[in-house]
Amino acid sequence: MMRRASAVPLLALALALAPSVAPAQDTLPRRSFTRGLVHYGKWATGAATVAFTVMAAHEHARSNQASDIQQSAYYDRRARARILAAQTSLLATAALVLLDLRHQPGGPGNKPFAPEAAVDARTGSALVGMRLTF
Repeated sequence: MMRRASAVPLLALALALAPSVAPAQDTLPRRSFTRGLVHYGKWATGAATVAFTVMAAHEHARSNQASDIQQSAYYDRRARARILAAQTSLLATAALVLLDLRHQPGGPGNKPFAPEAAVDARTGSALVGMRLTF
């Protein structure tokens, strides 16, 4: 029973992030609930990463100040759980950032560093270049 209840939010998120089918002739960017969820969700999960990291540091400090071993172990377990939550939310943030990039056809508009790579036809070696725009 508890597994079903915990799977409902994950299923809802998976359905919301599923790609929508758009007609081929539609060239205008479409605003949708999914796009907003991804765009603003990355900031929410990023904030959760910072919050869980701060809470883990606080629990670790409490563990160092604990007077007996049992209390110290209790705070260490709490710190470990918060670190795992921070790492999970960091992975979610990275996934949402990548999903958000697919909504921008040319990538982000404020990208000052644009690396370029090519293959030299004569030698077959890789050429890497860099262009900085000001």
